[in-house]
Amino acid sequence: MQDEPAHMVWFIKRGAIALTRLLPESDGKEHVESIRGAGSFVGLEALVRPTYTHQAHALWATTLCGATKDTADAWLGAAGSPARTALEQVLHMMAGEAPRTAGTDGSAVRRVARWICDEALDGVAPPIPRRTVASLLGMTPETFSRALAQLARERIVHLTRKHLSVIDDRALRRLAGRSTALTAMP
Repeated sequence: MQDEPAHMVWFIKRGAIALTRLLPESDGKEHVESIRGAGSFVGLEALVRPTYTHQAHALWATTLCGATKDTADAWLGAAGSPARTALEQVLHMMAGEAPRTAGTDGSAVRRVARWICDEALDGVAPPIPRRTVASLLGMTPETFSRALAQLARERIVHLTRKHLSVIDDRALRRLAGRSTALTAMP
């Protein structure tokens, strides 16, 4: 939980975690800042600060492998080594950054098209709740749904309540302002 004592670091073995932040001006609403999938870490700020910077929410069945801060410190090696110093500087920078705002350049349809291009594995978007993606993109769930509906009407994506797949990769990439074909992420 955000601002709670940071004492563990987790590796995501399976599933996905949404990292959210409660912002003072948000009246208690959480802002989704990023989504981390299998092969990513959550809680690395525990290595450089006393509290967590985000709240972590599993988006579906997720398997994590955790280590205490002391175990992670021992695994990383002696303090002061060049690699450890570089890692700590990156972690300080990431933990100290002000909350990022979602990329709000372009229309809602363009932002949704970019998200699909970035996240679709083999042309299939991950099963992330629409409310979560809308927050990540800086729009209301209703605006996100309207943008998806437009892409479906134009036969660029196939959309059901729980599934989104790309039908016309070229049109999607053109809307997103991208030029290369969709590729699967590692």
